[in-house]
Amino acid sequence: MAYKIEKRIIPGLPDIPIRSSRFIIAHESGNLRNTGPNSLDAEVEFMTANWRNAFTSHFVGSGGRIVQLAPVGKFQYGAGPKANPYAYAQVELARTNDPDIFKKDYGAYIWLLRKLADDAGLPKTLDTGTGIGDRGIKSHNWIREHLGGTTHTDPFAYLAQFGITRTQFKKDVERGKASEPAAKPSGKVHSSGTYSGNSIVDYLKSIGVDSSPAHRRQLAKQYGVENYDLSAAKNLELLHKMRGAMPDGKEKGTVHLPANAKTWRTYRLGVQPVKQNSDWSLTPSRYGGLTYEILDRPYPNVVTINTSRGKRNIYVGPETGAVIR
Repeated sequence: MAYKIEKRIIPGLPDIPIRSSRFIIAHESGNLRNTGPNSLDAEVEFMTANWRNAFTSHFVGSGGRIVQLAPVGKFQYGAGPKANPYAYAQVELARTNDPDIFKKDYGAYIWLLRKLADDAGLPKTLDTGTGIGDRGIKSHNWIREHLGGTTHTDPFAYLAQFGITRTQFKKDVERGKASEPAAKPSGKVHSSGTYSGNSIVDYLKSIGVDSSPAHRRQLAKQYGVENYDLSAAKNLELLHKMRGAMPDGKEKGTVHLPANAKTWRTYRLGVQPVKQNSDWSLTPSRYGGLTYEILDRPYPNVVTINTSRGKRNIYVGPETGAVIR
């Protein structure tokens, strides 16, 4: 089956040639808050507005739709400095809670990864080899393990929610036929902010992920928790890593908005954090800077804070001057 590719190229992207076409990189969004029927359009809108932070060439989602956001064979900011110069294309998978939508998304995802490999003249193999010279389709996790420059482990944890193991994903990529999801998610996938305790089992249940010892061992490998033995200390380490803990172990941290910022846009929690959706701004310069506890991290470089108008999202990308600790 061939799929239609919608072209919505982001305006103003840098025209930087890559060094060599060696990889097609498989990602997933990792966005627990964005799982509805329009998750693909929401992700595309966010990436279009925030491409200076990160962007990839393609996004798949919302029932097997494919959107191209950037030219292939050009530099993309999706997999870290070690892999980006060699990535012909990088493909993101938007999230869903619906097994039927996932089935369609997964089929399109497999098809696109293989098509892009053909276009680039690359072998249709997944995660083979251990070095920069081993060409083919690579997971973001393979980049982390063998090249470095990134801490991401996608797309395996998300695929596992629908029963697609690493072994099955590899078979599907290499044979060109998407298998049926082996299992349905155990419930709706909720935001990571819905559970604030220190139990890895309760946390996994809150986001709809298998919490069995066998699956926790698998997650420990994906998130780089060495010598995982189901102990309380290792369970807490895994919990911190899955929540995106700060280096000092704080799961949320604080954000400081500098005194030289006259205004700082805020966004209601239910809208995409893009300029046109801001209806109220903070004034850090008036108070010599402002510091807030981070309550959640709903998007890359976006945090949730508690303001005088209640919980709001703010953008804190590296170019803003915000300091996160």
